[in-house]
Amino acid sequence: MKANLLHLSVLFLFFSCNDLKKEYYDNGNLKREYYELENGYLDGTYKKYYKNGNLEVLSKYVKGHEKDTTIFFYDSKLPKIKAKRVHSDSVCAKQIEYSSEGYVKKEGYVCFDDLLKIGKWKFFKKSGRVDFIREYKLINDKPYLNQIWYLNKVGDTLYTPSKYFKVQLIQDTITIGEAILGAALMKSPFFKKEASAIRVFLPAGEENNFLPDFSNEREIKLDTFYNLIADKENQENFIGFSKPYTAAFGKWFKKTKGKYNLRGIIEESYIEDDTILKATKMYFEMPIYIKDTILPEPESQKVVLNY
Repeated sequence: MKANLLHLSVLFLFFSCNDLKKEYYDNGNLKREYYELENGYLDGTYKKYYKNGNLEVLSKYVKGHEKDTTIFFYDSKLPKIKAKRVHSDSVCAKQIEYSSEGYVKKEGYVCFDDLLKIGKWKFFKKSGRVDFIREYKLINDKPYLNQIWYLNKVGDTLYTPSKYFKVQLIQDTITIGEAILGAALMKSPFFKKEASAIRVFLPAGEENNFLPDFSNEREIKLDTFYNLIADKENQENFIGFSKPYTAAFGKWFKKTKGKYNLRGIIEESYIEDDTILKATKMYFEMPIYIKDTILPEPESQKVVLNY
């Protein structure tokens, strides 16, 4: 008898901590139903409905956090999936969005509580092939369209509508006292009808760096690296490369050791009479590693690359 009473008390405790709550529209139809813990966190199955009674959202919560897969439905009598959001243990979730006809329209990752787009998003045609890819970066806490690639039927990148770049380092591991050397190449410029050109900005000094969302861009001193039209010393190292759309850069590390996230900005601008008429920015981040061995003081800070 005592065992049965103990069992009943445990069941009572469980249900008292997970109360099923229901909310209704003014027309009397169910709006939401969910389980809520005493501390206000959602826990268990969550359902949301359209005002006409059709199911809109079906998800699962564990102590206030969405888990597994959240499913969104079109407003129809028969459930028709509009989107899926696949959750993991990170702050980001993979999101897949569907057309009303049932094919995948686009997929990518959303992050944080605001569900901001981040990383590369693929957009599909009805046939299932990738139409174009967009890369989003979080700049000042907002999604920023950083690059875009349009693809043809066989998956090759189309030059004209695309906008993308490439940043390449000679090596991603250096020793204290060395410089990290690299180059930015504008593979498909944004201003294709004007005589634009690029330059690269890096934080000045090894103590400074851009924040992950580049929100301190205007607050720190920057080093500027110009394209090969101005940087004549590096022209011989880039034979065959487009001079206005290639810029070599370098950054010295005399004290820093360990992992370092090299962040920089590529600016493409159209200049006339020393006045910038149009400009666009692209942001990059590359991990590098600095080994703990001091080298002799370098004689020159000239950036030389053989591409």
